[in-house]
Amino acid sequence: MKTLYLARGFPFSLFIFSMSFLYFPLSLSPFLPFSLPANAQISEEELRRERIETTEDLRRTEELTAAALRARRDKRGWLFDYGGNSSFAYTGSNDNDRDRTTPDSQDHSWDYEVNLFSVLSSVDRRTKFYARTRTLYTETKKNSPAIRGSDFNNAKIDMAYFERKFEGAALKHTLTLGRQFSMVGRGIAYGLTADGIYWESKGRKMTASLLFMRQKPGDNNIDALSPGSGRTKRWFWGAEYNHKFRSWAKLGVYTLWNKDRNTEQAYSTGAGTQRHRFDSQYYGLGLDGTFFKKLKYWSEFIMARGKTYDDANSVPGLMSSKVNVDAEALDVGLRYLFGGDLAPTLYTEYAYGSGDADRSNASSSRGGSSFGDDSLFRSFGGLSMGNALSPSLANIRILKAGASVKPFARMGARWNDMSFQVTAYTYWTAAPGGATSDPAVVTSAAAAAAVSDNDIGDEYDAVISWKFFDDVKYQFKFGFFQPGPAYRGLRGSEEYFKLKVSFDL
Repeated sequence: MKTLYLARGFPFSLFIFSMSFLYFPLSLSPFLPFSLPANAQISEEELRRERIETTEDLRRTEELTAAALRARRDKRGWLFDYGGNSSFAYTGSNDNDRDRTTPDSQDHSWDYEVNLFSVLSSVDRRTKFYARTRTLYTETKKNSPAIRGSDFNNAKIDMAYFERKFEGAALKHTLTLGRQFSMVGRGIAYGLTADGIYWESKGRKMTASLLFMRQKPGDNNIDALSPGSGRTKRWFWGAEYNHKFRSWAKLGVYTLWNKDRNTEQAYSTGAGTQRHRFDSQYYGLGLDGTFFKKLKYWSEFIMARGKTYDDANSVPGLMSSKVNVDAEALDVGLRYLFGGDLAPTLYTEYAYGSGDADRSNASSSRGGSSFGDDSLFRSFGGLSMGNALSPSLANIRILKAGASVKPFARMGARWNDMSFQVTAYTYWTAAPGGATSDPAVVTSAAAAAAVSDNDIGDEYDAVISWKFFDDVKYQFKFGFFQPGPAYRGLRGSEEYFKLKVSFDL
């Protein structure tokens, strides 16, 4: 990463030229001979993992930029910073199609990623222009013609925004315009990189924010089976307020509204005529803080309301009709930090997302609720709850417990940033017989009647992270999932592993 001092009066056109020069090689990617269609055929679970990891990388590049710019606060004028990172990753698993009776469609994949970013900031840090691009090439070993062997995602703008800070007598305000990452609460109801406006006002004990966003058109539609599901049109607006009473108590409330702007098309399913739409509102209440300086806790309860369509197959010969959304979610957890060089940590967490027993599909109106309100919790955020199963918080109850430590923290600079983490999960369906985000879970009347069939299974994960140099980072993820009775013997155990090496440029 390079930081340049720009004197007052630095021509803005020269900054634009510099940005263009930085991104010009990637702009040629559509004409490269190995260019392929941009949308990779990967599972929704892998998309959730990718979104979490990408967001972490976005935050890290911003933190690196901020540190570099702070080093030049004694100067006058503007600062121009640029840099990037690259990575390669190997991902593999055993029985990743969740059906042990057939060979896996995909054996393993290699991902090669390049990210470039640049920022123009005033020295007083009140004005900032930030941009970041991402290019990804994926090479896949496949066992099925339905899976592409390689996929090249041309250079895309991950983030590009203008930020302006205003200081008042008691509050500090920040306005952000453009493509940015934002969330409400813990990011369960909403946590996306989207295009729009974000306003935050911050005082000594309170923080208030407003957002108005448009989801990126290239994102997948939350209704996976609707017409044109490869692209989506959704608008979000929301408000959040947090108040810190003591170090042990911070109360937060928020509301978020999602407006479905996708083309509403009806088509025959053979039994009825299906329509698709999902308009939702989320109301969240959270409480978090610290006891005894080492015990951290958090909690969040979410109510989801709105409108969607029922399953046309439940009303033969008729058109599907709108029904109410009546769902909820809960997340509570504890983390104890022992301190010291080895930094041992113990943590536990419980997460719940309501389900609908008469649903046969958790990701679409097709196969949705067949009678009454739709009580399946669907959202635009989520939690990281297992490397192998990686479920969304829909019709599921999850209990998580684990520990982390830096085992070689006393062995010198090359080893003190290595951390080791182990986690165990247990999963149950919230509404036995109803669909979850994993299509391999069997849904049937018999499953709903059998109490034991709410047992999805158990998982055991391990993560090793190692910062070998300041600009080189290794990460290894492993997950082993053992299915329970909810699979009715149709699924064997699954092993997931991923090795990723990142370089700061």
